[in-house]
Amino acid sequence: MKVAFLVSELNGVGGVASVVKVLAKRFSEDNEILIVGRNNNIPDTDYKFINWNPDGGNVFEKFIKGVNKKTRLLCGERMSKIVEKATFPKRVLRELINIINEEHIDVIIGAAGYYSMMLGAIRSYVKTMTIGWQLNSYDAYFNTAGKYMWHKDRIYSRLVGNLDDYVVLNDYDKKKIKDELNINSTVIANIKTYESNETSDLQSKEFMAAGHLWNGKGFDLLIESFKIFAEKNNEWKLKIFGVGPDKDRLENMIREYRLDDRISLMGNTDSTKREFLKSGCFLMPSRWEGMPMIILESLEMGVPVIAYDITAMEPLVTDGMEGFIVKKFDTNAYAEKMLEIAENDELRHECGRNARIKARQFSKEIISEKWIELMEKHI
Repeated sequence: MKVAFLVSELNGVGGVASVVKVLAKRFSEDNEILIVGRNNNIPDTDYKFINWNPDGGNVFEKFIKGVNKKTRLLCGERMSKIVEKATFPKRVLRELINIINEEHIDVIIGAAGYYSMMLGAIRSYVKTMTIGWQLNSYDAYFNTAGKYMWHKDRIYSRLVGNLDDYVVLNDYDKKKIKDELNINSTVIANIKTYESNETSDLQSKEFMAAGHLWNGKGFDLLIESFKIFAEKNNEWKLKIFGVGPDKDRLENMIREYRLDDRISLMGNTDSTKREFLKSGCFLMPSRWEGMPMIILESLEMGVPVIAYDITAMEPLVTDGMEGFIVKKFDTNAYAEKMLEIAENDELRHECGRNARIKARQFSKEIISEKWIELMEKHI
């Protein structure tokens, strides 16, 4: 079977690129793999790559998309079709149809919302099985002002509803996408990006956090919590890995709270595994997530997790088992759980053991088998 992934790019370090690469590698054991997208190349593989980058649109198309980001005036049934045509011009759709038909693809998977919609727009013009893949939460997709699928609810429902199947990451999103957009879906969790024979000994008095430094990741909330934590504990420190537009703001907060000697912004790391081995607990203060790959890595490395009660955490961390789930976005309660896990060695190690057990549920064998079952259902 020839399986294609339609994806923006695989050379980045984000969650989409990571999980697509792992799934493609697993599929390649029994199938021919094709990657369609921009600047894509994975060394030491025999995948076929088609470098395809949909153009950003002409002046009119860009204008329509810009207006739609700022107002709901174009969200009605009739006007939304104008936005749809501006988002997916015929010339772009024709290019994709030609690629799919010329390559004789059996199954094509659109990674994330934009490519899921695009496949829905061409479904009636190809014989290929089309699968959309929602790699973030419903709330992030449709409730984040100016980003993702903001003001595209009607278009999304219309196009994604054309697909043969649509994959979401958890039961909450399955229910939400059905209730709000009348889209049926299949729940398949993300696959672990690596497996490790090593685990943290959890002796380090160091918290670890990681992600793009922007509002959605909630590092401002984390610094607030650490300030409260530091009033009762003078030993543990916090390392935050990542880069992004909020760096200056976060640095200012750290200076203002006089925590320069306790909190470090580390920039990017070339090995999260190495950093997990040096950590006593992983902190996830995100306001929303799809299914954070970094949490799967933390579980695999036997490192407890503290996170807010966002829907993405439901299949990953059970409160009191692999760590703690805190009422969103209660910085005082978060600080209390940091203190609890920092000052209770037995609890920390128990959570670490539970984390390793939970990680087994997301092995490449288990998750890829669910994908294979989904595809066989439609063949």
